[in-house]
Amino acid sequence: MGLLRWFTKNWANTHEPTHPDLAPVVVPMDPAAAAELVKKAVATLPRWKVESEAANELKLTRRTPTVGFTDDVTVTIKAAGPGAMIHAKHVVIDERLAI
Repeated sequence: MGLLRWFTKNWANTHEPTHPDLAPVVVPMDPAAAAELVKKAVATLPRWKVESEAANELKLTRRTPTVGFTDDVTVTIKAAGPGAMIHAKHVVIDERLAI
């Protein structure tokens, strides 16, 4: 399906095989440091925001540039051997917008 997939799907998940080229990321640091790394990365991205954080989970939003839709992304961080595994899931906030 290639590039067309990104224009016709409004969801993604590294927990489940939604896209064969998406996978969780393993980083060589503890989960707390990995969460800080994700927050620093989000702070550098236009229209992205950390909405909330809890143990092992960050809730992020991204506003689309043209229409201003909000994309909701949940990042889960768990210990994985000597490091941390970062999972991400995008869901549609307004189900009426799902394609």
